[in-house]
Amino acid sequence: CCFRMSAGDMALIGAHILNLYTADRGFMGGWLRASVNNSRDTGRGCGFRDFDLRYRYGFQWWVFEDPKDGFTGWGTGGQFLHIFPEQEVVVVQFAKWAPSMIDDRRCEALGVHRLIADQVAAARS
Repeated sequence: CCFRMSAGDMALIGAHILNLYTADRGFMGGWLRASVNNSRDTGRGCGFRDFDLRYRYGFQWWVFEDPKDGFTGWGTGGQFLHIFPEQEVVVVQFAKWAPSMIDDRRCEALGVHRLIADQVAAARS
């Protein structure tokens, strides 16, 4: 199961994954791109207000239909490592949601992650 690390350490891992994914070189970069591109339809999605997501499952990643929504690994209780290759942003979230709250909050969190990624990318431009 679980890794014990700080949000900063998780962000460093995310930055490394983003770099490997976008660098288009080496075995690991190829594997990461394949892990996202060779995803399976789950028939699953979620919505929060006017934000709707459809997602697929890759090799250990949840992959969203809109490339601007990136891909994510989510863990128990509201942990996320969300990679946004188009915006070149990594979002890390640690939470401790009760099991009954997870499905309701997941889509809201994913929508907020997208807003953060878009704002960070826009601020860099």
